[in-house]
Amino acid sequence: GSQDVEKQYEQKELVEAINSYLYELPERDRNIFIRRYFHAEETSLIAKRYGIKESNVLVILSRTRKKLHIFLKEEDFIS
Repeated sequence: GSQDVEKQYEQKELVEAINSYLYELPERDRNIFIRRYFHAEETSLIAKRYGIKESNVLVILSRTRKKLHIFLKEEDFIS
């Protein structure tokens, strides 16, 4: 029904917004975020891949999530 169409449209808009946000990140931060949350890669493996400490990976992920949250609020996807 119309609710399904509306929900699909909203999901498409959200995906486009997240992609836009990720595109604006520095490449390394974007890749770390994608490897962790889209590919479920362990933070220790991500750290090894980029030659950084696991604690650095965790900080990058935390900051990226916080910025994404702010971005989604500004774009009215969440309240």
